[in-house]
Amino acid sequence: AYLGNRKWALALPITAMFVSDLVINNTIYASYYSSFQWFNVDLIWVYLPILAIVGLGFILFKKVSTTRVIGGSLVASVLFFIASNFGVWISSGLYPITMEGLVTCYTAALPFFQNALLGDLFYAGVLFGLFELVSKRLPALQLSTAE
Repeated sequence: AYLGNRKWALALPITAMFVSDLVINNTIYASYYSSFQWFNVDLIWVYLPILAIVGLGFILFKKVSTTRVIGGSLVASVLFFIASNFGVWISSGLYPITMEGLVTCYTAALPFFQNALLGDLFYAGVLFGLFELVSKRLPALQLSTAE
């Protein structure tokens, strides 16, 4: 929302996810793999929704407001839930590739969705709120958001 350069707005979350995946997959989940993990193709179901959410941000955040931050967080949470769990259903082998399997997959994911939604709303509020507070004290930041 605040980066003037769209390339950075796309690169920053994808790079952050990639680096965190490298660390998590090769430390916490290392026992599940036989060698160092660079990229798991199933993670495409995580990365694609993030790219879509960044694109949504380009549309929603031409002007930042409380309503847009809350609405954007809700839409982003739902989009990520739908896309990432569709990926679990289609590629994990945990659920049959039937309508019943899809419903079962989404139902099993609902407890995680509540926490993700609350976390997204909390962190969006904190990050956007802190930026607004800091930008009031540092006028140079206000100029950078207008570009």
